[in-house]
Amino acid sequence: YEFFAERSDAIRIGLMQVRGLSRNTIDRILKIRRGRMFESIHDFLTQVTPDSSEAETLIHCGALDGLGLSRPSMFIEALIWHRRNPSSKDKTQSLLPLDIEPQCRVPEIPEPAATDKLLAEIDVLELTATAHPMALYGITNENWPTGFTRAKDLAKARCKWVTLLGIVITYKSTRTSKGELMKFVSLEDPTGIFEVTLFPKIYKQFGHLLAEKGPFVIKGRIEEDSGNRTVTALWLGSLSEKATSCAL
Repeated sequence: YEFFAERSDAIRIGLMQVRGLSRNTIDRILKIRRGRMFESIHDFLTQVTPDSSEAETLIHCGALDGLGLSRPSMFIEALIWHRRNPSSKDKTQSLLPLDIEPQCRVPEIPEPAATDKLLAEIDVLELTATAHPMALYGITNENWPTGFTRAKDLAKARCKWVTLLGIVITYKSTRTSKGELMKFVSLEDPTGIFEVTLFPKIYKQFGHLLAEKGPFVIKGRIEEDSGNRTVTALWLGSLSEKATSCAL
């Protein structure tokens, strides 16, 4: 039901994260799954009997991957199943015609593009499950843009000045002894987490951008802090063609 660490290097996303999934449906899934694995999308629908919106959501975010030909094919199969087995709620929401053949064959439709899957995961889970969010921008550990330092390489970077890419995961605002606002920001890229400090002058100039999560381009100076390296920001911008070209 909740998040838990299945392995030291993995976290399983709980069903509570799935938008619009009722507790009754979650309980039915868990009860059946304790006894056996689901064999197909038809088996899942028959045993769990989710309403049409719940089935669509589970397929959309990849929770039922492996039970059918593809996500689009499973979506069609779920629509057909609910047309044949409508709940009181589904009777007024059916999108399918009334004259469906009893044994109509579900077509094999290709999987969506990887970026479309990530967008679906964000829509349903409010996070990405299959890749880091920066993959939406073509940025992965294996496809790292030239001129940028990865979080995992920050500790061994020999230069004093670095340019990083990351999304905001948390932040803390505070004031200096003079009452000026500043901010400590934790960001992450596909390789790890790094800490960035925006002192008052820089915060006043770029702080409004942090209303969003990013991704951001951060240019700054490496600082040593109790054996750990942080970055004092000198420039911050949203990840865009203009920001990227500025850093290269």
